Amino acid sequence: MVRAKFACVFMLAFCITRLSADTEFEGAIPVAIVEALFDSYADVQFAVYSDIPDDFPDIALPDGFDVVGSVYQMSRLRVVFETALAQTDAMASMTETFELQDWVQFPLFRPPYSEVGFIQSGRIDMSERQILCHDELGQMALSYAARESGNYLSLGWSLLSNRQQGDCAQQIALQQASLAPRSRTMGLRQYLPRMEIPGPQSPQLMAAFVGGGSSSSGNTIETDGTMTTDLGIEEVYRHFADQIQGQDWALDTEAIGARSATGTWTKSPEADLQLFGTLSIVNSGDEDYDLQFRLTAEGFTENSLFFGRPPNR
Repeated sequence: MVRAKFACVFMLAFCITRLSADTEFEGAIPVAIVEALFDSYADVQFAVYSDIPDDFPDIALPDGFDVVGSVYQMSRLRVVFETALAQTDAMASMTETFELQDWVQFPLFRPPYSEVGFIQSGRIDMSERQILCHDELGQMALSYAARESGNYLSLGWSLLSNRQQGDCAQQIALQQASLAPRSRTMGLRQYLPRMEIPGPQSPQLMAAFVGGGSSSSGNTIETDGTMTTDLGIEEVYRHFADQIQGQDWALDTEAIGARSATGTWTKSPEADLQLFGTLSIVNSGDEDYDLQFRLTAEGFTENSLFFGRPPNR
């Protein structure tokens, strides 16, 4: 018997089948598998629906959104819709419909350092999210994602909506007060546009720096980096220019040559604050590009802080 047990252990040690792989599901995934995978996560109840659950707030929805399905997990409900609308139109349509039903928007607070300037493609863009609030129903999170299979907008709502902090006006005031110190320390960097590097490669980015004082003119910040791509100079420029203009920057001038391209935009995000942004792109090698965005502000009065390298003296 002892000899037989040893033989079994010996065979297992050398005959174990490799279980790890990297094969994604294709087509429909059985509900039982989905529930098993998510039920095991943190040992919470999980359920998938083909429509909108009864517990979800009874809200009239705009045309142009088809229900894909819903998910219940950790006392939260998320309903996903497919739409032919682009991000801006989809978010605006859904938000306007909610506002007609006594929901109010939470202010869109500026993103942290890592989400502005030149960043790698595919990173989550917080501007694609919106929080709405209702005095009786609590908060609703809207998010948008464009995928190869289609455009999707989701609504997330908690069954345990906590309104102990007061009505929506009080909650917004508390959130603004808690984030005010972070906004001050971000200085001028908070106004940089988000510019995604095209393609899946990891860009080599150099540190941004802030220069100038706190006067109404002369405040500047620059962010720069390098990238490698087989795109031509005009394609690279348009890739970034479209993103900048999509963030409410108004084009002033632009010029595209054989090896370089520049564009200048303006923006006034706040009263008495005027921003000027200049994008410069140079084809420094066969497929190598040097990128720079320089932002200058008029009317910026908060104390600027240095990020990364200090300005040249």
